[in-house]
Amino acid sequence: MKKQKEIYVSVKTKFYLSIVFATMWLIVSIYLSINWINDLSIVSNIFFALIIISGIAYIPGFVNMFLVISILFDKQPVFKNNSPTDEVTLLIAAYNEEERIYETLEKIKKQDYKGKINTIVINNNSSDNTVLQVKKVIKGYNCRMRYVLMKKAQENSKH
Repeated sequence: MKKQKEIYVSVKTKFYLSIVFATMWLIVSIYLSINWINDLSIVSNIFFALIIISGIAYIPGFVNMFLVISILFDKQPVFKNNSPTDEVTLLIAAYNEEERIYETLEKIKKQDYKGKINTIVINNNSSDNTVLQVKKVIKGYNCRMRYVLMKKAQENSKH
């Protein structure tokens, strides 16, 4: 059985269709509320009756109908891969992260990602025991993780 090709509707067309449907809803709402306007204009005048009913019914009704139609016309793309296995590389800059780096790396290693995760920790000349914490994770999780030590902090150069 041949799969039918879906008709493409541009965003601009979807917008205009949503406006048309919301306007039709507004017209029907105005028609149905004529008695309400007449009753309310007895207590106040017609101008205030229209303002009150517009705030209570017309404007919210128009906006809600616009949103509903927009959502109905919106077709989200299907996820192409629910379980990706692409290899990824994480670069983690670390400067005096002794207190937090272990927890960060531990969470990376506990990911349920099916693909290979390469982790490179770049120590930017830390003066604390960041390196010991990184080595602790590498040993404790028996993982392949690279550790790079920058001897001198690099400053942003202006070209």
